[in-house]
Order: sequence, then C-alpha cells, then structure tokens
Amino acid sequence: GKTEKETKNLDSVLEPYRAENARLVQENNKLHQELLKLKEESDQHIKDLKRTIRKLEHDTADLKFLNNQYVHKVRCIEKESKAKTEKIQQLQEKNLQAVVQTPGGRKRTIPFRRQRM
Repeated sequence: GKTEKETKNLDSVLEPYRAENARLVQENNKLHQELLKLKEESDQHIKDLKRTIRKLEHDTADLKFLNNQYVHKVRCIEKESKAKTEKIQQLQEKNLQAVVQTPGGRKRTIPFRRQRM
C-alpha cells in the first residue's frame, strides 16, 4: 500500500533528475573526448614546432659557419689587396712616375709627386 505509493511518488520526483543526470553524463563524455582530441592535436603541433626549431637551429649554425669562412676569406683577400697596393706603390716610386688610365681609355704618365692616393 503506502510504501508502494511512496516509491512511485519518489520515482516520479527523481525521474527528471535521472534524465538530466544521463544527459549531463553524455555531455561530459562528449566534452572529454573533444578535450582528448584537442590535446592530441596540440601535442602534435608542439612536436612539429620543436622539429622546426631544431631544423632552424641547424640551419643557423651552418650559416654562422659559412659566414665565418667568408669573413676569413674576405680578410685574406683584403690582406692580399693591401700587399699588392703597397707593391704597386713601391714600383711607382721606383719609376718615379705613374701611368693613369683616364675615363677616355687613354693612358697618361704623370710625375709621382702630383699623385694623390
């Protein structure tokens, strides 16, 4: 009698909560799956970025190495150039005159004392 009626009454009171609970559990599971998917995508993106960083660091190291080689080569060429310039000046002083090519293509001999270098 009375307990069966109370149970039925209790069930009718609880039913909306049970339905809401089932809906919330389903929504929670869906959100959890989405979160896991996003985390996986994020982890993959981080891995890709780290790989890109490593590649760029290697490229940078290679370029620094090449740059140092070129700087060394430029210094050697500048040193050779300076030595050749000094040799040319010695030879010009020895001859006491210099041959200057004018823009017109003609060569003129001028006394050394008039030169300005």
